[in-house]
Amino acid sequence: MSEYNWTEVGARAQRVTWSGEEEGDFIYGVVEDFKEVTRKDGTKGNVLSLENPDTKETYSVWPKSQLLRLITEANIQPGMMVKIEYLGKQKLKTDKTKSFRAYKLFIAP
Repeated sequence: MSEYNWTEVGARAQRVTWSGEEEGDFIYGVVEDFKEVTRKDGTKGNVLSLENPDTKETYSVWPKSQLLRLITEANIQPGMMVKIEYLGKQKLKTDKTKSFRAYKLFIAP
């Protein structure tokens, strides 16, 4: 019997929400979508959807200030291959009592 890659009809793809836990954590994948959405509580936010081409896992990334700025500057579009690396929490230069989640964004040619 031949090998088949069966897909359940009506099954919804599992999406993993990713933000990075430890410094050096990273994900990569093909951008499926980048859009503004309205959350259940009525607030608005941006979500980046990626699919890892090797594992076929789908990720949702909810970028905040620094990562959102990088994504916007890079003009991320569907079909682009990106890698996001978590750098850990870093102190603000203007207020050392506050910190933010820092990331690096890479784009594959």
